[in-house]
Amino acid sequence: MKRSIPIISGILLIVLANAVMICSPQATFAATGQSEASASSAPYVLRVDDQLDINVAGHDDLKASVTVLSDGTITLPGAGTIRAQGMTISALTGMLTTRYGRTINQPEVTVGVRSAPLPVGRVSVLGAVRTPGQFTSRPNFRVLDVIAAAGGLAQDVSSSKATIIRDGGGQSIPVDLAALYSSPSSTSNLEILDGDVILVDNVAAQLFQVQVTGEVARPGSYPVSKAGTTVFDLLLQAGGPTKAASLKDAQILHNGAVQVIDLRGYGTNLTDKVNTVRILPGDVLQIPQIIDRYAMMGAVRSPNVYNLPDGKPVSLRSALVTAGGTDSDADVKHATLLRTDATGKTTTTPVDLARLLSGADPDTQIDSGDILYVPTAKAKQPFNPMQLLSLVPIIGLLRR
Repeated sequence: MKRSIPIISGILLIVLANAVMICSPQATFAATGQSEASASSAPYVLRVDDQLDINVAGHDDLKASVTVLSDGTITLPGAGTIRAQGMTISALTGMLTTRYGRTINQPEVTVGVRSAPLPVGRVSVLGAVRTPGQFTSRPNFRVLDVIAAAGGLAQDVSSSKATIIRDGGGQSIPVDLAALYSSPSSTSNLEILDGDVILVDNVAAQLFQVQVTGEVARPGSYPVSKAGTTVFDLLLQAGGPTKAASLKDAQILHNGAVQVIDLRGYGTNLTDKVNTVRILPGDVLQIPQIIDRYAMMGAVRSPNVYNLPDGKPVSLRSALVTAGGTDSDADVKHATLLRTDATGKTTTTPVDLARLLSGADPDTQIDSGDILYVPTAKAKQPFNPMQLLSLVPIIGLLRR
């Protein structure tokens, strides 16, 4: 996910530590030459996020620790870029031996691997279950596993129906619970994917309740009248949205269908449509987390990844204030803005913060996925903006 560049290595660690939860490696393997049998009874296949330690005997300048990036590649000094994803340790060792052999006589290459943890997802179970909420899911997690995690059905299976909401509302998949419970190994026991929401309804009687889930102070079930309630009143009962709430991407789940609603005007004018939208018995109001972020890095007081409120760009001046301003040793005349467009093309733009803050240059906008890097004036070598290209993998974290 990152490449080793001395000038930014410390900053990278700060940003990554705040942006992602680092899990303990599940296993460690090592291979020299073609030997891999001691690592596992079956050859280990490299995956995205695996961490690799590369050593070439007698050549400390080629020693490197890299991570398999989201595109499956690694880049090493003296060997270039290699698509490591899908390779065994022995295969990668052999390829590196061949590449280093172009300039080194009979190189002895060692590849150490700290495998990435198995992917862990989140799934929500709402409605007529004993403990509705959000649960951890793993590969091959199925409907029955999720319902069991939620404490089981709150009523007889004959009175229940379920729907899987997938792709943020793009798919609505009915589940035959009666068939599922009579034959758990049947095709009705569908695999659950990361981000799925399972709605369990009571078909025998209309429950005058609604669910609020996601970024609110008090997620859970709330009683309503037969006529329902307004979004404003429901959010008021739930304690209001949190600072991490993406109000523009709110969703109402009604009878298995998903309606996206922009709640950015919530609470401002009680007669606005935003506040008067009605939530009916059995509905679910979902408030997702903000996924639009930017990074302030280098010689700023609080280098970190920051949310873009409501997904709107912010001014660079405002972003600097959020990051606590620049350090006393910052080279404010030679900052760099790193931006990747929708096609994946990355550009670097020089920014003179001294002129910007004095008003001599117009302010600019920080958008989702942008990274501003401020170098120090004490750098031993002139800063090369192209070094920032090694930060591109962080953009994947900013847009998660």
